[in-house]
Amino acid sequence: PTGDAGLDGLLPDASRLRRLAADAPVEAEGLIARAAAEPAALEEALRSEGYWAAIVAVRIAGEAPDAPGLADRLRALPPGEVPVEVRVTPGQRYTLRRIALRPSEPSEAVAVAALGEVPGLTPGDSARAAPVLDAEAALLTRLREGGHPLAAVVDREVVVDHEATAMDVTWTLSPGPRAAFAVPEIAGETRVNRALIARITGRLAGEPYAPATLDRTRRELQALGAFDS
Repeated sequence: PTGDAGLDGLLPDASRLRRLAADAPVEAEGLIARAAAEPAALEEALRSEGYWAAIVAVRIAGEAPDAPGLADRLRALPPGEVPVEVRVTPGQRYTLRRIALRPSEPSEAVAVAALGEVPGLTPGDSARAAPVLDAEAALLTRLREGGHPLAAVVDREVVVDHEATAMDVTWTLSPGPRAAFAVPEIAGETRVNRALIARITGRLAGEPYAPATLDRTRRELQALGAFDS
């Protein structure tokens, strides 16, 4: 246990040793290999929660996995379970320091600036991965709702300052061109009157691109009751 209830619930799920405990390796080297890989898996989970300087130590029968001659000593043990201990020292939780957006091209600066503040992230928040990924998805949604169907994230730059226990995040965004809907095409065999379908879908033509407009048209088609999907 780390003493943090959140981490104590997260780490067992991330532990490869725990997941494979019932599937015993056939030789000492197999157990040593599993133990040697454990810190990387747990450190990744810890970083996702903002612990960027955590220390993970594994002991097999009281020894480090890289101890010389360990495999021979494990083979000499009597048959039975081998005790494995994983000690996690989370250290200090890092916080977000700078959050920035920049355009991939100078011509896209106005569209990127119009996004305003990055949603869901504030300097001083814990430097967790999930809110950063959620914010990235929200930025793309904003751009698409603003009429940019080809909006994309060109780069996400994450800089961790261990001395300051802080993390900076910068996104490079490509909004792409503004677009309007063309005249929709109707594909697939159907017995529904095509003029009726065209009357509903044709309302899209010339409208500024927006996911909500597309969804509304889809719902209107489904409301006819003539389609399985």
